[in-house]
Amino acid sequence: MKYDPKVITATLDLYFKGVSLRKISDHLKQFYDLNVNFTTLYHWIKKYVKVMSEYLRQLVPETSGTLCADEMQVKVGGEWRWLWDVMDKETRFLLLHKYRKKGR
Repeated sequence: MKYDPKVITATLDLYFKGVSLRKISDHLKQFYDLNVNFTTLYHWIKKYVKVMSEYLRQLVPETSGTLCADEMQVKVGGEWRWLWDVMDKETRFLLLHKYRKKGR
């Protein structure tokens, strides 16, 4: 890659924190003096999300044995949906995230 891995890592971090691609481009200009087009950032994200997904599929989480579950209804487009999350109490590793139109 042409760019420092720290810059790419910062880009991914900002993106997953909800910062827009144009604002990330502006951030890189201000803090790293780099002119990186937002479309280039998009290509980085596509490339490295795929790499991370392949790694995560192989990952076997170590859990504490105590799980916390949460369910809630959310309104989407005027219709109620169910959302479930199951997380390990100690590691806070998200083990399940389920979204459904119908209940249980």
